[in-house]
Amino acid sequence: MIRLFTGIIILCLGSFDGLHAQHTVTSSVKVIVNIVPGIEVKSISDLNFGIIASNTGLNSLNISDDAAGRFLITGAENAEINLDFIIPSQLYGYYEHSIEYIPTIAYSYSYNYGEFTYLDHRSTTPVRLNGSTVEGATGGVYISISGSIIAGNVPEGIYSGIITLSATYN
Repeated sequence: MIRLFTGIIILCLGSFDGLHAQHTVTSSVKVIVNIVPGIEVKSISDLNFGIIASNTGLNSLNISDDAAGRFLITGAENAEINLDFIIPSQLYGYYEHSIEYIPTIAYSYSYNYGEFTYLDHRSTTPVRLNGSTVEGATGGVYISISGSIIAGNVPEGIYSGIITLSATYN
């Protein structure tokens, strides 16, 4: 009887081994990627405070003035982008004399610089690329840069600095 019982166990184990090899399941996933146009940043105009006399103190330029600096950013319609600014706190001139620069930054979806939304250049608040901003582009936004300078007792001459804007998809 013990031999018969042992033989049945061996026979059953052999049967399960065959079933196990026949039980294969599969599944799949689809690979999807959405390719969007690259971001382009163009400089439209320089920020130009014009002619200012020495010792005149605080001189400001409005964000909507024609002399304000302008950038145009284009990319995928309705995409959110992050802006990164490198902005000097001083404008340098003759023999490394300097004047203080305090930036004001805003964005608009209109070439005519209609309504502005002000930005803190030190934060990473995302900006959306509007679909109707630029003809021929899928999405865009205009960045306007102005601000104030403090003209103290400094020598005459041209004082300047460079503002750099980088944009990346959020």
